[in-house]
Amino acid sequence: MKERVDGMNEEKQKELEKITHLSADEAKDVLFKQIEANYEEDFLIRMQKMETSNAEKLDRRAKDIISASINRLASSTASEMMTTSVSIPSDEIKGKIIGKEGRNIRAFEKSSGVELIIDETPNAIIISSFDPSPPTSRSPRP
Repeated sequence: MKERVDGMNEEKQKELEKITHLSADEAKDVLFKQIEANYEEDFLIRMQKMETSNAEKLDRRAKDIISASINRLASSTASEMMTTSVSIPSDEIKGKIIGKEGRNIRAFEKSSGVELIIDETPNAIIISSFDPSPPTSRSPRP
């Protein structure tokens, strides 16, 4: 039965090739050329939409990568860029900078908007204008 069906399909194929004077491959090529001609404009529009969509996706992805990198590196870079170490000749001067009960250092920090970091480092004071807190309605630090 299967051989009979296969034989009938072959006969049908040969009859179609006789009527059209085309082989199966030639008929397929003609059909594809007609489809391309009829739908060329639709294909072009579809391709342009896909290109713009992909470009937008790539832009969005690039912005995400850049913003993630900035978030990771910003605080360390800002900290490095906004601190200065100042050498002082003696611990006596360090005491004068701090003042009685810390009054001098608080007044200086308030008027200048920076933070003085005085630790056990001999003959050095670190001046920092780095503020890691998010901006508020108050004026920014210089």
